[in-house]
Amino acid sequence: MKSIVCENYGPINNLKYKEMKPPILSDNDDVIIKVQSCGVNFPDGLLVQGKYQHKPQTPFIPGMEVSGVISSLGSNVNEFSIGDKVAALTQLGGYTEMVKITKESVY
Repeated sequence: MKSIVCENYGPINNLKYKEMKPPILSDNDDVIIKVQSCGVNFPDGLLVQGKYQHKPQTPFIPGMEVSGVISSLGSNVNEFSIGDKVAALTQLGGYTEMVKITKESVY
């Protein structure tokens, strides 16, 4: 799967578009979403430059929100079904083709 990755803090044009391993379910409360769109926000630009109050360890995938279709569910997830169209608040990891997130952050 393709993702946009911040390998080091710096200008936005330093972000890399690269092949990454797809996420796997590792918790019974996880949901995997096939991302169809993601939010691009001012804080994302600050984050990759190291100018935001939150400074994740590099490398990381920016992106605080996504929408898409559920492709996999943990065994404790009863609120959703595979194929449901959803939105999610990711905090990080939204600039990718597939994202894993806890069910509490999915709407």
